[in-house]
Amino acid sequence: MTTDKRFKHNLLKLMGVYSLTQQQLADELEIDIRTIGYWLGKRSSIPMVTTLIKIASRFDTTIEALLN
Repeated sequence: MTTDKRFKHNLLKLMGVYSLTQQQLADELEIDIRTIGYWLGKRSSIPMVTTLIKIASRFDTTIEALLN
């Protein structure tokens, strides 16, 4: 599995554990909901490092755990 697919899987899992919608996460990260949709879409991608740091902090995890 590629890194972007692993990130997508891990983010979806964490959002489920914390019962967060895409809109709620976008609001917390102060980003557009379309960005989250892009990460989770068919052509998934990995956020910029600064955003990865915010995501890891939000879910009390590490960037490494998000990507592996």
